[in-house]
Amino acid sequence: MKTFSLISTILCASMMVCAQSIIYESATLGPVGLGAGSGLALSYHLLGSRFHLDTPVQVDAVGGDIWGSGSLFAAIVSVNGPSALPSGSPFDSTTIATTTFSPPSVAADITIPLSTFLAPGEYALIFGSQHFGATGSGVMPFSNYDLPGSIPYIDWDYTVQQWANMTGTHVDGLRFVVYGDVVPEPNVGALLAMGIAALLTRRQVHIMSTYNR
Repeated sequence: MKTFSLISTILCASMMVCAQSIIYESATLGPVGLGAGSGLALSYHLLGSRFHLDTPVQVDAVGGDIWGSGSLFAAIVSVNGPSALPSGSPFDSTTIATTTFSPPSVAADITIPLSTFLAPGEYALIFGSQHFGATGSGVMPFSNYDLPGSIPYIDWDYTVQQWANMTGTHVDGLRFVVYGDVVPEPNVGALLAMGIAALLTRRQVHIMSTYNR
């Protein structure tokens, strides 16, 4: 127990893991509740937003501005590039993590627990129904404020059965959020600390073995 405590203390001192924060958001929050205005129905669309990670991340939750009834799903998939569309029809082996949730009855900025590790790369967060056990209906309002440099949202339209970039008038203001902790890779100090801890453990085992003879 003392050795484990020592290792934990050394690692905590050598590796700083940031507190849970917003890893990605497509838009800042606008009006919610009855003032949210119109949006896109998740009964007829799967809606998504792509995001890029420069560092490894432990995702703890996802979220967005959503309302509806019944159950909806959230999914994270990997994509081949910053402007690439998901490769599935609509999903395939690139699906990394999924969960279902019950949306509020009026528009609200919600947080949905979803735990997964993501390496640096390109991803998309997708909300919808009719997959992963979700059978409800929902709406994502257009009432939020897109952040500068945001790329087009993506859409799976059940009528045409394919992914597409969302372009045209009033296709903006959808809020997608990924929450989590940045996980820095071990630095030289951390590796040295682990080596010292391992040597101390071996020495402790050797002393105990000699004492018990």
